[in-house]
Amino acid sequence: VPINHDIEIGDTITWTNGDITGHTITSGKGIGFLGDPLTDKAQPDGYFDSGIVPPEKSWSFTFKEKGFFAYTCTIHPWVERSITVLEPGIQIKDIRISYASIVTIAIILAIIGVVISIIRIRSKVKRSS
Repeated sequence: VPINHDIEIGDTITWTNGDITGHTITSGKGIGFLGDPLTDKAQPDGYFDSGIVPPEKSWSFTFKEKGFFAYTCTIHPWVERSITVLEPGIQIKDIRISYASIVTIAIILAIIGVVISIIRIRSKVKRSS
């Protein structure tokens, strides 16, 4: 299961419980993998809550506002996922700069810097000769 899903305002997400035990889909913060399930609890924020979804049953929610929405299972709070809701027509790929793009830009700028330095050094050598 992907950690984050990108959707548009008005999209409906349906979660289906394919497990043998019940789960919740509750907006808010879980405890993560480092939390202690005996002492740490999920921190629901009240935006959505499925209640307990039994095995083989589904629950749906329609997102009506843009934003980043973390969610967890209050029974298993170490499970954390998120939904990014965007304005219609905006692709998240269009607004993210990939790591490869950043590295490429850095390399190009470094090459330009080296070329400028070489030109300056050559012009100083020509002036002094």
